[in-house]
Amino acid sequence: MSFYLFRQDVKTFGDCVREDYPGLDPAEPDKKLPFDAVGYWVSLESKAPKWSPFIEKCFSITGVENQGHGFLLLLKVSGRFFAVSFGYGFLALNRANLERNFGIKVAANAIGKDKVRMIDSRTIDLVTRQQRVNLSEEASIQTFPSTLTTNGCDF
Repeated sequence: MSFYLFRQDVKTFGDCVREDYPGLDPAEPDKKLPFDAVGYWVSLESKAPKWSPFIEKCFSITGVENQGHGFLLLLKVSGRFFAVSFGYGFLALNRANLERNFGIKVAANAIGKDKVRMIDSRTIDLVTRQQRVNLSEEASIQTFPSTLTTNGCDF
């Protein structure tokens, strides 16, 4: 599960999702929620696993397919739009409208500005880049490389 905040200029739930995403199906809640919300089932296209051609050289396999699913919950709270993604739900987000540095600001406020020992960083794109930086003792977030703290983020 991951949480996202959209920029202040986002005005509708429709601004939060990619219009071009092919596997997006609206989902209605079964009961009234105490906040404005919409949900979407997110389904990836089913396809044979990448390894199946290798196995099929020696074994007969039929009907083996991979398919991923997810859910995207969009919320409106105090005039701001948030997303909670489950599984592959994040693929349907309109990333152009996300508030930059939201996660790292929340983490820094929760931990304390001078009590950080490690940062895991990941860019989610066609090619995902992950990295982890550990310090030998607690320090401020500014101690970490600017590529992790996204250049000039105020805490």
